[in-house]
Amino acid sequence: ELLQDIRDKKCNTIVVLKLDRLTRSVFDWEKIIRFLEENDAYLDCANDDINTTNANGKMISRILTSVSQNEIERTSERTKIGLAGAIKEGHIPGHTPFGYKRDGKLMIPDITTKHIIERMYQLYFEGNSYQTIANIFNAENVGNKRWRDNTILEMIENPIYKGDYIHGKRTKHPTYYEDVVEPIISKEMWE
Repeated sequence: ELLQDIRDKKCNTIVVLKLDRLTRSVFDWEKIIRFLEENDAYLDCANDDINTTNANGKMISRILTSVSQNEIERTSERTKIGLAGAIKEGHIPGHTPFGYKRDGKLMIPDITTKHIIERMYQLYFEGNSYQTIANIFNAENVGNKRWRDNTILEMIENPIYKGDYIHGKRTKHPTYYEDVVEPIISKEMWE
């Protein structure tokens, strides 16, 4: 809306309190500078003493934006390192899978449901299909829940039951952690 007002020449100045409140991306900042130049407008930062009408103001704004972007990237790196350390200590993020429970931040096997997971893997190991296992569990009202073949499939393929964890499995670069929680089944049975 603000950029449209500049295009329509309702104003030619953008005033912000601090530059990093507008953007912390060098790429985005260059697009904003280009837009301001093309529309004969400028930016005035009240607390950063930046004015983009001159070369020095543009240079200082680029430096401050680079510093802001660097700080975001460093914070992201520290967060990733901290998360990796927590996972290695057994502090698994997200929901707790069936068969486990939380003991503080740690995920441990739930003695009231882990036998269901063990049986599920045993039935699969014996050659039963996901649908057959779901039918058996539904007929016996196992765990007082409705079982589906895709639920069985997801559980059979989840490495958490052998003690491993995949962080970011829906991203381009998932991270695999081995032996981070107490397993319910052996690695041999999981394979």
